[in-house]
Amino acid sequence: MANHTSRWTRNRSSVSAKVYWDVQGNRWVVTADLPPAPEGKVYQVWFVTPTAKISAGLISPNNTGHGFTVVQFPPNVGTLAAAAITLEPEGGSPAADHANIRTGEGFIVA
Repeated sequence: MANHTSRWTRNRSSVSAKVYWDVQGNRWVVTADLPPAPEGKVYQVWFVTPTAKISAGLISPNNTGHGFTVVQFPPNVGTLAAAAITLEPEGGSPAADHANIRTGEGFIVA
């Protein structure tokens, strides 16, 4: 199982995430320590390719900020450039906003 780790400091909050890639099971286990999402927002995980961001689902931190999710890796992704966790409107977004990641609202994991 491959393991990728990233750490950030954002708004004085320590943020970290790990992606464990179960290659045989073709799935990811994503763990993250995140600050509480603002009212009306959720954290969303993305597969990032050179041409697109594909939703991998939502990750919901508990009251201590730790969250995890298990997601299937889609067979049609092609070349994977990174993973990302972004703040999105409640319920998630069908497409990630590129500006969202560039301006610091998103956290690149890989």
